[in-house]
Amino acid sequence: MTLQQPNVVDNLYHHALTRFDQLRLQGKLLYEPSQPEKIQHDGFTFEFRIVPALRQKPILSSDDPGRTKAIGPFVHPDPEFVLTSVGNSHTLELNKFCVLRPSLVLHTNKFVPQTNDLEEIDITAAWDVLKRLIVPQIVLYNCGVEAGSSQGHKHLQIFPRPRPEDFNLFPDTEDLSLDEPSSVLNVPYQHWVIGIPPNAPATEVVARYQQLLKKTREAMSKTSESTAYNVLLVSQWILIIPRTHQARDNATANGAGMMGLVWVHDQQERDDWTRLGMTKHLAYLGIPV
Repeated sequence: MTLQQPNVVDNLYHHALTRFDQLRLQGKLLYEPSQPEKIQHDGFTFEFRIVPALRQKPILSSDDPGRTKAIGPFVHPDPEFVLTSVGNSHTLELNKFCVLRPSLVLHTNKFVPQTNDLEEIDITAAWDVLKRLIVPQIVLYNCGVEAGSSQGHKHLQIFPRPRPEDFNLFPDTEDLSLDEPSSVLNVPYQHWVIGIPPNAPATEVVARYQQLLKKTREAMSKTSESTAYNVLLVSQWILIIPRTHQARDNATANGAGMMGLVWVHDQQERDDWTRLGMTKHLAYLGIPV
C-alpha cells in the first residue's frame, strides 16, 4: 500500500529541528536538555532522565471523555506545530512536551480511540516517516491507558533513537529472526520481537506486527483482563510488550520506560523506582516472565 503525499516536505528532519527551536524560543514548546543517569539493575540497563516539564503534560484519566470522543488536541492541531500531512489519513506535528530534541507526534486526522490496534494505514504512515527522517528514530505506540497513553486520540510518538555507544536497546544485542517472533533473555517481562529486512516495504512490517499481536493476545488471555500493550518500531525490528498496569505509586512508564528509557518528573519519582525495585517494577507493569 502506497500513501499519497499531498504535502511533502523535503529534508523533514531539518525542518522539524528548525521549527522545534523556533517554538522553544517562543516559549510555546517545552524542552530543556536533561542529564541521563545510566544504571544496571539485575542485568537490565536503565537510563533515567528527570524532566520537570512533564508535570505540565496533560494526562487523561481512564474515564475522561477525551478517551472516547473527538475533543482532544489532535482534532484541530495548532498549525504552528504541524510539519506535514502523511497521506490523507495522518498528520505529523511537533510534540509540545519534549524529553528529546526533536520529538514528534503522528496522529490520525479522524478520531480513532487509542485503545484500537494499529491498522495497516497507521503502520504505513509511520514507516514512511521513519524512512524520511535522516537520523535514526524510534516509533512508539502506547495502546491503552495501562500502556501509558496520555491522550485518547490515536497517535504514535517519534523521537531520536539513542546512539549505540550511549544506550543499547536490548533487541540490538540479538541476532533476530526475520521470520519468527522471539524473546530476549534477562528481560523481566514478556515481550516479542522480530527483525525487519533491509528496504522492507510497509506490508512486511504490517505482517510482522500482526504476528507479534497474535502472541500478545494469546499471553494476555491467560494472565490478564487487560488488552493494553506497547509497540516499538525501528528500521531493523518491531517489538510488542503486553501491559497490565500503568504505574505503581508515582512510578509510571510508557513503552520507552519499559525499554529502560525512564522519564520522570522529579527526584522523588526517580527514587520511587529504586524503592520499588527497578526490574521488579517493570515486571509488575507488564507480565512477569
